[in-house]
Amino acid sequence: MRILVLCLSIVFSGCANVQKTAQPQNLEEKQLKELVKSSDKLEVKSPRYDESLAVFETQDKREITQFIDGIYIKDRDRKGSLLCEGDVVINFYQGATKIATLNYASSNILQWREWRNDEWLTDESEKFLIHWLNERGINLPLYKYNSKSKK
Repeated sequence: MRILVLCLSIVFSGCANVQKTAQPQNLEEKQLKELVKSSDKLEVKSPRYDESLAVFETQDKREITQFIDGIYIKDRDRKGSLLCEGDVVINFYQGATKIATLNYASSNILQWREWRNDEWLTDESEKFLIHWLNERGINLPLYKYNSKSKK
């Protein structure tokens, strides 16, 4: 009986943690997720090339949801902004209307014009987005992450 209770408490405590992380952790994350959850198209571009050329594009709602669900932003005291355009531009659409544009920089920073400051991804979210993009042929964030890790 004790083993069963111990196992159930471990299972339920694990479920509580999963459920907790599925909720937006801060106002910026909540604001972004609320807006883009209705998007029906996601496109990824490089800011350094022809802006009309999408590197990756999907209208698969499961892929869009997976991407959105992978974004978690750190709570941090220090705020600020990078003065760069980012490595990857991520656009969300609802029909033909662009509803949000994110700049993804240095493998762990998201920029959005609705935010006062750049936002830093959690470690798990950074790894998720790097691999999500890499699986779709966008490997610059993985390259930058690996370069940072070697230092």
